[in-house]
Amino acid sequence: MITYNYLLKLTRFKHQPFILKEVTRVSCNDWQVRVEKQQGDAFYFEARQFVWLNTSSSVHGVDEHTFSIASFQNDLPKTSFIIKEPSDYNRNLDSLTLGQQVYIDSYYGSMSLNDSKHAKGISLIEGGAGIGPMLILLRGLVSARETRPVRLINGNNSLEKLFC
Repeated sequence: MITYNYLLKLTRFKHQPFILKEVTRVSCNDWQVRVEKQQGDAFYFEARQFVWLNTSSSVHGVDEHTFSIASFQNDLPKTSFIIKEPSDYNRNLDSLTLGQQVYIDSYYGSMSLNDSKHAKGISLIEGGAGIGPMLILLRGLVSARETRPVRLINGNNSLEKLFC
């Protein structure tokens, strides 16, 4: 497992980089990061999954962190993330260089609305993990032409932290 995770898998990532396309502040403590797949195998993910994003200059670098995907499969080859600060990783987002290579170890986790199929409405509550997973749920509901009432409760302690 160690050989796979630290040698074989990373070698595959090295030949399939993403390119950093955008780093934009979207609220007083949230950033939107957009990357684009340039070559290699297709990049597939399910809504509500997360990835390990590595912004090091090397695929073997340790400058990586997990982030929820905040884009829809239809947005490919571009993928976006909403990243909340502050953290040790996030403090350096504004120092990233557009056009640089980044590496993604992808599709982990799942979050589903399958248990709500028969509910009369849907309430989504976000408070701490970030708005990314909720955005993709909302976009999925729009894509599915959901007709039930949907409410999003976003836990923030100031209006400046809200966006979208």
